[in-house]
Amino acid sequence: MSRGISLLEDTFPAAAGSGIVARRVVVMDGTTRGNVKLPASPAEATAVGATAERVSPGGGVAVQIAGVAVLESDGSAVINPGDYLVASATTGQVKSQALAIPASPGTAGNWNLYNIIGMCVDEGPIPATAGAPVAVRLGPFMIFAA
Repeated sequence: MSRGISLLEDTFPAAAGSGIVARRVVVMDGTTRGNVKLPASPAEATAVGATAERVSPGGGVAVQIAGVAVLESDGSAVINPGDYLVASATTGQVKSQALAIPASPGTAGNWNLYNIIGMCVDEGPIPATAGAPVAVRLGPFMIFAA
């Protein structure tokens, strides 16, 4: 497993009461512009990057925006190399997201939105254990699929 390769990192203020800890996905805080927080839902589309440290509310947090980050699995299932990853619930941990090919590509009602935060680049499968480290090539993007 990689220790991480930071290509781009910046410091953001943490939203009050955010509970941000190291190795988690953070998103933009919709209340205070410029702040980051843990996701409010797994489909939150405003991923900023991955935290490298624990912070106190109202303090600054180093957020890795590009490169390979080490995040934590939510333990819900095995994560395999090459899996697309999304933020899981409100913990900021990650889980695999299978993408489906739409049966009717031209019908918007058949599509779902996946807010992918990156791809697993570990050498082997990550066990279904909460807190297991996962090497993630960061690249937040959205995919529309069935």
